[in-house]
Amino acid sequence: MPSNTNLEDLRKYLINQLGEDNRLHVDKVERYISLLKLFHEIDEDIENQKRMVVTENGAQRFVKPHPGIEQKIKINKELLSIEESFGFHRKLKDKEEERPTKKRKGGLLDST
Repeated sequence: MPSNTNLEDLRKYLINQLGEDNRLHVDKVERYISLLKLFHEIDEDIENQKRMVVTENGAQRFVKPHPGIEQKIKINKELLSIEESFGFHRKLKDKEEERPTKKRKGGLLDST
């Protein structure tokens, strides 16, 4: 798990980028950092307990994926959603759209 210092640095960076005068953005940053901590704590649990867990039910034994894996997937979706609401993805996309695109000629689907 990243150290609290690293997370605090990330928190400061995000608030600096988004502006600390907007309470909504500050709240999003706090939720983001909280989810990120949880994401890394689940990582540690999975590492300590292994990716597959054995469940015993009477005479039956089942091997199944660690339940934390599913939780990480859900948390990751939430993290990406919050990141998108920050607008960073749009800035990157705008930069990509500024690049000139190469036009192809003579392909099977081209009418020229």
